[in-house]
Amino acid sequence: MVGQKKKTKTCGKGSQEDMISKLPDALIAEILYHLPTKDAVITSVLSTRWRSLWQCVPGLDLESHAFSNSDAFVSFAEMFRESLVIRKLRLRIHYGDSDGNMPSLSSWIDSLTASMRKIQHLDYDACYCKSASIFTCKTLVYLRLRKWFTSVNAKFVSLPCLKVMHLEFILHLNGAVLEKLISGSPVLKDLLNYFSIAELIKERSMYYEIIEPKVMFSTVPGCLVSSLRFVELRRSISGYEVEMELVRYFLKHSRILEKLRLDIYYTKMAKCAFLTELVAMPRSSSACQVIVL
Repeated sequence: MVGQKKKTKTCGKGSQEDMISKLPDALIAEILYHLPTKDAVITSVLSTRWRSLWQCVPGLDLESHAFSNSDAFVSFAEMFRESLVIRKLRLRIHYGDSDGNMPSLSSWIDSLTASMRKIQHLDYDACYCKSASIFTCKTLVYLRLRKWFTSVNAKFVSLPCLKVMHLEFILHLNGAVLEKLISGSPVLKDLLNYFSIAELIKERSMYYEIIEPKVMFSTVPGCLVSSLRFVELRRSISGYEVEMELVRYFLKHSRILEKLRLDIYYTKMAKCAFLTELVAMPRSSSACQVIVL
């Protein structure tokens, strides 16, 4: 009929309405946050609007195996050096993928951590990297380090917001470094320390001095008095006495500790002696539950 407006067909057979593109940029960035970073960057080819959305993603998830070689990995990582929006960083560098670029990666991690103003979550599996700036990150809440050098990196530790610290296969973790890491984290609630010589042996042509981290605290760290609630110690080799000293120290000085989990290897006879001594240890927290696996 004359004067009647023709209805616009918005959805029909064989077509679908693009609902995602109608979302605000901030929400799309949060969706991309749950993808591996390399996949998030690929979405830039979808349209002009999507071209730079990946730069607003608050998380960075990189794994060296996803790239053809170390140069490609480092080149891709460099695009995020000046990022100011990232609050979560997960980095996996596999042995052999970045041997020639390790100094560049250490520099990049330092630069990235120093430039970030909102970073809260760091998860590094960096194949014995030597970055130092992570130990003075003021906004950090969660820190996981796997295969890391600490002897020269932890000269000064200031992690005022750190609540979770997981240390796995840390080399040269001596008593002085362990004291600085814990003492420099005044609100720490969750501590995991996992060490395994078996894991180091798997690394091809790599030999390291193994240092047993004896407890040498000059003063009781503040977090043991006011915030530490969960401690887990793991060890998959026999013959080390460090656990006994650490366990005794944590039980004696952690006033609000709720759970101490011990996943350590002992022969049947040695474990019996360990449990006997464990039961007799004095505890500052009457509510502490000790679990031995």
